[in-house]
Amino acid sequence: MMDYYLPAEKLAESREADRIKAVVLLASGWRAEDVAEGVLVDPNTVRNHFKTYQAEGLSGLRHLAYRGSACELSEADLQALDTQVQANLYLSAKDVAAWVEAERGVLYTASGMTALLHRLGFVYKKPQLVPGKADPEAQQAHLAR
Repeated sequence: MMDYYLPAEKLAESREADRIKAVVLLASGWRAEDVAEGVLVDPNTVRNHFKTYQAEGLSGLRHLAYRGSACELSEADLQALDTQVQANLYLSAKDVAAWVEAERGVLYTASGMTALLHRLGFVYKKPQLVPGKADPEAQQAHLAR
């Protein structure tokens, strides 16, 4: 039986080769849609590979690394954010991002703020609805049972 396991280093080399093949095929007259179908990526990805090749050459295709940008908040800002989130209830990462923009002047998207909050150890917990006209005596009687 054939072994279909592909080690991570071979997979990275394979992606690198696919980027190079995409540029070669585009240069030989293939349509981006046809190249994309052949290398199993989106046509826009093929076009982006070609733009990278035009701007940076072969070395640009060999070293595509998709990483997020560095944190723009200082350690003091991160500590202030940690304190703020612990002291106040925020229903969404978008609300936290608005506070950071207002107080620290740094713009974050909702997904970027979510990633930052996860990195700081926060988790999202959906708020529980509490009845507006709860009867405290009835609740205590129920808990006493």
